[in-house]
Amino acid sequence: MNKNTFCVLPFIHLEARADGFVAPCCMSQDFYAKDNGEMFHLSKDTLSDVWHSPSLKSLRENLLSGVKDKKCVTCWSEEAIGKTSKRIRENHRWGMELSELSPTDLGKLDIKFLDLKLGNSCNLKCRICGPASSSAWIKEWEETTGEDLLTNLSLTVSSEGTKKVIRSWPDVNVDFWTDLEKHLPAVKLFEIYGGEPFLIKKHFDVLRKSVELGYSKKQRVHYNTNGTIYPGEIADEVWKHFERVDIMLSIDGTGKQFEYQRYPANWVDVEKNIFRFMQNFSTKDLHICLTVSSLNAFYLPDYLRYFHKLGLPVWLNVLYGPDHFSMKNLPQAAKDAILQSWSTIKGESAILVEPLDSLKDFLQLKSDPRQEELFIPSLKRHDAYRNEKYSDFFPEFAKIIGYN
Repeated sequence: MNKNTFCVLPFIHLEARADGFVAPCCMSQDFYAKDNGEMFHLSKDTLSDVWHSPSLKSLRENLLSGVKDKKCVTCWSEEAIGKTSKRIRENHRWGMELSELSPTDLGKLDIKFLDLKLGNSCNLKCRICGPASSSAWIKEWEETTGEDLLTNLSLTVSSEGTKKVIRSWPDVNVDFWTDLEKHLPAVKLFEIYGGEPFLIKKHFDVLRKSVELGYSKKQRVHYNTNGTIYPGEIADEVWKHFERVDIMLSIDGTGKQFEYQRYPANWVDVEKNIFRFMQNFSTKDLHICLTVSSLNAFYLPDYLRYFHKLGLPVWLNVLYGPDHFSMKNLPQAAKDAILQSWSTIKGESAILVEPLDSLKDFLQLKSDPRQEELFIPSLKRHDAYRNEKYSDFFPEFAKIIGYN
């Protein structure tokens, strides 16, 4: 085993993406493929199909033998600038328990960790998102781009009375769910995302099945939710049977700035849900996931102070794509202004300062001028569609980037 390339994830884990493709993990920019080059897709394939595929076997062998596989380029890039990559974090979390594994043992592996982004059903159309991950985006995307999303995202349309319903892969592939149940005995950790996971009711049946069969006592469940829904019945009747349930609230700002980024959420309602989660979860099991993009980077000190006052830990998730919303693709003057804003937190709690320090190297990466040029036009295109203006919500930074 080569410790410089070994990653435990391909030996224990699959990521089912909202668009139906299957990846090594959430950081990967590549997907598993069949021998004929066709990508596995969960509208017709199962997790077992991917788990036993030559594509996955090849990745495992590369990581064992010291080859930096292209599927893992994000981790290689982060490690090159001194960041603690997901590869390193997951090896630590799982204790590198497969460190002595050889290629001859690969057929004996079980799926222990499932990252399930169960389709694109969502009630928000966040600025940094799109139709692959949010059904709420479909109409606006088609009307602003003219793109045929039903074809491109493998969505299907069915009729319920006089109403047309757009369905994504979890709704059409019954085999996915029956196959998933076969893996329950070995699963130690579910990470469940969306879309918005609390809108995707089918996965609750899987959790109930795990409870019924007695597996839940040794299973953990992690959610990433947009904070607009509190699933009281499930919280009271199902989650208590699992070894641990923890919640990550995906919230990228506060007040009206939050509402602009995560349209059409209402901050007052979301804040009430934050307090409701706080009443039922300790800070060990409740965190904020704050995605840092060009939209909000300037205002991070304000957000960190707010959540610190509540006593909630914050995970700063750096946005890589869409590229034109990645803060590394801002002009240098804007980057300098962000660094100046971040410096205002100097001297305060280390809990506030250290997360920002970890972002500085990424912010200063070389920008792509083509992506710089797309940032403001993208904002204005969707501002016009939604009858909003970025400058009304983020006036200081809008002036710095020349939004008018």
